[in-house]
Amino acid sequence: MDEDVDDFIGRQKEGSRIWLVGSAELVGDFIRETQVDEMILSIIPVILGNRIRLFHSGSPEIPVKLTNG
Repeated sequence: MDEDVDDFIGRQKEGSRIWLVGSAELVGDFIRETQVDEMILSIIPVILGNRIRLFHSGSPEIPVKLTNG
């Protein structure tokens, strides 16, 4: 992402939802700025590469609640 997370969020319409699809680095930027309200993780039975991480090391620990499983 080429801009600051807070600047990006500030330009969005009030009450709008943002759907993030991207790398662990992109998602990590939003998690560090506490801008993630909901996370949907899907399991896709395809091997994508050599141990691709879902989150980078150093990502903050956040409490989560399973809402549908």
